[in-house]
Amino acid sequence: MKFKTIFIVVLILIFVHSSSILAQEAPIATESATTGQSLIKQAEADYRYQYDLYRNAHFDYVRTKKIWQSSKSLKAEQEAITAAKLVATTRVDVLSAYIRWVRLQLLEFASVYPKVVDIAVRLEAQNNLLLVHKTKIESVTTIIDFDKIMAEYSDPLATSARNSLFAIAQLELKLANLAYYQHQSRSLYDPVLKIVEPKTGIPEVESGLVRIKQLGDTINTELVDLGNFSGSLESESFSEQSFFKKANERLSQLHTNQINLLNFIIELESRYGHD
Repeated sequence: MKFKTIFIVVLILIFVHSSSILAQEAPIATESATTGQSLIKQAEADYRYQYDLYRNAHFDYVRTKKIWQSSKSLKAEQEAITAAKLVATTRVDVLSAYIRWVRLQLLEFASVYPKVVDIAVRLEAQNNLLLVHKTKIESVTTIIDFDKIMAEYSDPLATSARNSLFAIAQLELKLANLAYYQHQSRSLYDPVLKIVEPKTGIPEVESGLVRIKQLGDTINTELVDLGNFSGSLESESFSEQSFFKKANERLSQLHTNQINLLNFIIELESRYGHD
């Protein structure tokens, strides 16, 4: 008998830690938003706590597996099964905590980026599947049954669908952030526009307004295109490495455009935004 390898590196979780394109911030400084941010911070802490438990459980699993493989005793076998079940169930706990963390962040932006609601629903459905998987693990008593359940979890199609959903959720979360920033830029720009529009006879003002409009249109188009890009990830050929590379490149450029847009608005406001 043999155990299948159950320590799977989940790249989408690594992406959460390594990506520095955008910090997750509260979109609106209200009491409800403050409560939302508190829940998000608690969810992140829970995710990191569960991840530590998972790493410890995996270490114990490797140790007991080696003992069983060398001794082949019934006692060592049962200890190895117990350790394998623990690491498999704690992995579900990690993913479940991760899903809650991401869902809470997504739903913070529902008012400015409604698409996140659908992603949040899909994440919850995925979480329910994981909890069913956990229940199956807890009921097994033999290595054969354990390997059978883990084979279901590791099915290539199921794995691809799960990983692509997590990748889409991360992309949509960053797009939601950018959509919020775009919304804020617009709220800053409208009052400035009312003041500077009558001054379009000044070449610099006219040029600035044209560039702001061009950048705004480019950003809005890219937000839509990136949303469509996330929808194209629903395939068996999904590759985390390729996705993260392409997504980060496009998100970085989009964020750069937004910074340039804000700089133009600030410059116009400081030089010509006063009566």
